Amino acid sequence: MLEKVLEKSSEFSKIWIEKSKFSKESMKECYALLKHYGLSDEKIKTHAKLLGMNPKTINDNYKKLKGMGLSSSKICSRAGLLGRDPYSIEENYEELMELGLNDKTICSRVELLDKNFEGVRNSYDNLRKIGLNDRQIFSNASLLGRNPQTIIKNYNNLRKIGLADEKICSRAELLANDPQSISRNYSNLRRFLDKKAIITQAQLLSISKSTIESNVQYLSHLEIRSDDCKYAMMLGTSVQTKRKKILWLMREIFEYKSNAMEKTYGLIRKDSRLLIDSFSALEKKKENLKEKYCR
Repeated sequence: MLEKVLEKSSEFSKIWIEKSKFSKESMKECYALLKHYGLSDEKIKTHAKLLGMNPKTINDNYKKLKGMGLSSSKICSRAGLLGRDPYSIEENYEELMELGLNDKTICSRVELLDKNFEGVRNSYDNLRKIGLNDRQIFSNASLLGRNPQTIIKNYNNLRKIGLADEKICSRAELLANDPQSISRNYSNLRRFLDKKAIITQAQLLSISKSTIESNVQYLSHLEIRSDDCKYAMMLGTSVQTKRKKILWLMREIFEYKSNAMEKTYGLIRKDSRLLIDSFSALEKKKENLKEKYCR
C-alpha cells in the first residue's frame, strides 16, 4: 500500500521524499505510524511529505497533540501538524493560552496551532479595534486564523449595509464570510425585506440565496407575507424545520382529527410566531393552544 500512496502523491511530495535523508525502512515506519494513528491512505497521500520525516518527530508531535487534549480524529483532520517542529507546536499552544484561549477552544480550532502566531496576534488586535471583546473573539476563534484583509472587507461591507459596530460584534461570525457573498446575500434579501429587518436579523446575511428563496416560496404557500422583523426571523430556519413544526401542531394540538391540516394552517396564519418558536417553547404553549383552539 505504501507504494500506491507514493505513486499517487503530488510531484511536490515526491521531490520532498526523494530529497529527504531517510531510508525506505524509515518511510515504511512512518506509514505504519500514520496508519496506526488512524490516517487513511487518501489522507496520507494528501500529506505524503510526512513519509519523508523522522518517525520520532511524527510520534513526538502526536503525543504532544494528544497531551493537549486533541482526539485522534481531530489530529487526523489536521495531519500536517504531525510534520511540524515539535517545539513550534508547543510554543503556539502556550502563546494561544497566554492570549486567553482555553484548552477546549484550542482543540476545536486546532488549525491555529499550524499558524504563524504573529498573524494570529495581529488578527486578535484587529478584532479588538473593531470592538469585539475577548468573549466574542474566543467564541468565534476561527476568525483568528482568517486573512485580516478578509475581516476588514467584511467589516466595511457590513458598515455600508448599515450595521452598527455593536450589531457586527454580536454577529462576529459574519466577519469570516467571503466578502462578496455578504453583498450578494444582502441584494437578494432586499427583494423580500426592508433594510431595517435585515439589519435586525443580520444572521440572514450568511444564508444562501437558494435557502432564502425556498423559505419565501414556502411561506407564500402558507399565505404568510410580510416585510417585518418577525417575517425575517422565519427566513432563518429551514423549510424542513417549519414542516416539522406544522406536523407537531397537527399531532399535538389537533390530534390528526378531521380538518387538522386546515386548522393548523389557519393557526399558523393567525400566529406565525409559532414557526419561530423552538420545540421546547411550543411544548410550554401546548395546553394553552389546545384550550384556545380545540374547544
